[in-house]
Amino acid sequence: MPQVAANQRILVPERLQSLMSADELYGDLYYESVKGDIEYDSYDFHTGRYRLDHTSTRRNVIEAAGIKVVSATWGQIKTFELYQDFWWLVENNFGIRHKTYNEKQLLAQKTLYCMLTNPQFRLF
Repeated sequence: MPQVAANQRILVPERLQSLMSADELYGDLYYESVKGDIEYDSYDFHTGRYRLDHTSTRRNVIEAAGIKVVSATWGQIKTFELYQDFWWLVENNFGIRHKTYNEKQLLAQKTLYCMLTNPQFRLF
């Protein structure tokens, strides 16, 4: 599993800065070793005419900067089984080797998934 950085600074190519009205963006989950970024597109902040346009432009600009992008939505990860399929897609698009897991490892992953997607869960 490549190392991940949250909110990684991504420089916008100078020619495209007018599209974003910015010279930098911040990738949601950036994997430097594979030059890949997972962008979480929530229903709250990525719907509607302006937001949809901004989200699509952002993705195109990140890709023009030489970074592969995969967009995640709740519909793609709302169950553990869908999440597993989504992660397979990420591995495939980023050129990461697909791993197989034993039952104990899968149970630990599912437990963590359930904890992190539980709206009542509080770490602090």
